[in-house]
Amino acid sequence: MTAVLLTLSVANAENKLTVVKTSSNEVAVELTNSDAVTGMQFSINVRGGIKLVGFENGERMSNAGWQGYSYLKNDSTLNVVLLAPYRSSISGGKGVIAKVSYTPDASKSSSANRVFLSNVVLGDPQAQSLSFSQIDLEWSVENNNATSAFATLAQNYPNPFNPSTTLAYRLDRSANVKLVVYDIAGREVKTLVNKYQFQGQYNIRWESTDEAGLRVPSGTYIVRLQADDEIAAKKMILTK
Repeated sequence: MTAVLLTLSVANAENKLTVVKTSSNEVAVELTNSDAVTGMQFSINVRGGIKLVGFENGERMSNAGWQGYSYLKNDSTLNVVLLAPYRSSISGGKGVIAKVSYTPDASKSSSANRVFLSNVVLGDPQAQSLSFSQIDLEWSVENNNATSAFATLAQNYPNPFNPSTTLAYRLDRSANVKLVVYDIAGREVKTLVNKYQFQGQYNIRWESTDEAGLRVPSGTYIVRLQADDEIAAKKMILTK
């Protein structure tokens, strides 16, 4: 089974929404924010051999006294609105804002399932929209085993980029991790991570330099994540 995080970047965001798989029948939406947020809305969409069945307010919203409202438009789209108490907001931090349950859909046949967000709006105390990035989720269902992989590598963002980009990956358990950038010919350009890491979400910046600290030329590069025996790779485009 191969799990993939799909990244969409909007502007130079310091706020991020991430879809994560928490069990064999539930996904969660995590908010990481540096700006104060007073309200948000988004649609949760699924594709593949699953269908949506329910919504639950996340711990971060419940602890802050936020109200969550959801409408199941159909079995593949759930509309969500989260509102803060009057004259209240949540400051910077990270936590789960929504939990969504799903179930297999026997009427659909697919080799992969995808959960992604659309129609996202984050509001600040001045009723202005905030910039954000989002990381959606996709996993294969080969051999009916959707939970075997524990390491997921997101598409770098921004992409194309100049001169720096962020590489994000998630470990569902601790592992020996090696994150390496290669050129299109397969030559090693730079090792960004080579150590044992604990379970969690990681974000690494690459400044388009090699091991000697020199800028590399524009072109296509490959970032390769190895966590114990699992391997994932993504193409990146450096422009000048």
